[in-house]
Amino acid sequence: MRMGIDNRFGWHGIAREGARWALAATVAIAASGAALGQAQLPCRYEVAHIITAPPCGMVGVPEGVDGFGISPNGRYVCGAYAQCADNLYAEGFIFDTVTGVFTTIPRPPGVVHLTGGDVNDSGMAIGQLERLGAGGPRGFVYSLQTGSLTELQPLPGGLWSAALAINNNNQVCGYRSIGPGVTPQTAFRWSAAEGYLDFGLVDGRDTMGRDINSDGLVAVSTGFSSTLGVTAQIWDGVSSIDIGVIPGGLSSGVAAINDAAQLATGGSVQQNPSITAGYLYDDGEFIARAPLPGGTPGFFGMNASGGIVGRCNFNQPFQHTRASVWHEVTARDLTDMLLDDGFTLRDAKDISDGGSIICTGSTPTASAGTVVLAPIYASVGDLNCDGIVGVGDLLALISQWGPCRHGCSSDLTNDGMTNVSDLLVLVAHWG
Repeated sequence: MRMGIDNRFGWHGIAREGARWALAATVAIAASGAALGQAQLPCRYEVAHIITAPPCGMVGVPEGVDGFGISPNGRYVCGAYAQCADNLYAEGFIFDTVTGVFTTIPRPPGVVHLTGGDVNDSGMAIGQLERLGAGGPRGFVYSLQTGSLTELQPLPGGLWSAALAINNNNQVCGYRSIGPGVTPQTAFRWSAAEGYLDFGLVDGRDTMGRDINSDGLVAVSTGFSSTLGVTAQIWDGVSSIDIGVIPGGLSSGVAAINDAAQLATGGSVQQNPSITAGYLYDDGEFIARAPLPGGTPGFFGMNASGGIVGRCNFNQPFQHTRASVWHEVTARDLTDMLLDDGFTLRDAKDISDGGSIICTGSTPTASAGTVVLAPIYASVGDLNCDGIVGVGDLLALISQWGPCRHGCSSDLTNDGMTNVSDLLVLVAHWG
């Protein structure tokens, strides 16, 4: 759709008429009841926290921290760091971004290896633990508030279980073994109140519960150890929907699900050499999420507004990755968006609903570490982040005119459209 522009005043005339347009915008917005939404995208990020483990005091033992999950409210981060006694094994942790307190998750008797994987707003965390000679690892649920730890069990005759995500209702998803071998394995949903609900196999293929939203919907990958290709499903504990494969692709792996039941998904579109593509899946529609130029996408986490984080993988000029965020169609390089110098971010592991991101990479003082990034937003209407609401922003808004359900910086009223309402908001903030 094209929009005509009344150019009676010329471009400079718009600025001269700013006060009149601002008044008109204010009246129009008030009359329509429209409110400014969350569509304005971050211009930059700053390092809010550098998470460090307690000092080990042993020469040659790495003290790098890997953060894997951040709570939806952005308060808690969980992950793992190398044990002082034996750096082949890990300690799990929860870091409180409000108080700055770093808590090591206590290992139960006999446990040699424990990692945190995800955490919710009340400080309930999940992860993996392992006992030597115990047959296989176990998923666990740990409460920061009570200090209690619950191990998640395999099915009778099975050897192991894995917990991958937890929601704010303390429901957990993951997968557990059906028999004594590595496969087959079934996705599950578990809570203290409902116990285990097992997804089962799909056409004989194993299943994995990758993520869970606040409504208890589980994003399930099927056939991840099969040569038949991976597909994704959305499961409510009773029935499921198979989303099929990505457009023109061979598979549809899933990384995350949010409270709008959107999926961060992707898969192979070519083999030998392998080429992958990434998408936001929403109500039957695949919306492209393109990588940085020359890279391929890899997704790790997603928030309630559909912001996706992960990395872009590169083989040239050498094999490396760049931590990336997708708020719109194309990835943005988080290292390039930092206000802080000296950081090279390789993986963006998770994103809170408020836009805080946990990343791993090198810091000015360490070759491996985890940081929490805080988004920095421009003023309303500054779509190109140049500090001025002006002609460049107006042109950007016009270029995105029309339906805008899946990420548009120009949708200033957050109603899924770029239209006259957004134009009036922009003009109201001119200058």
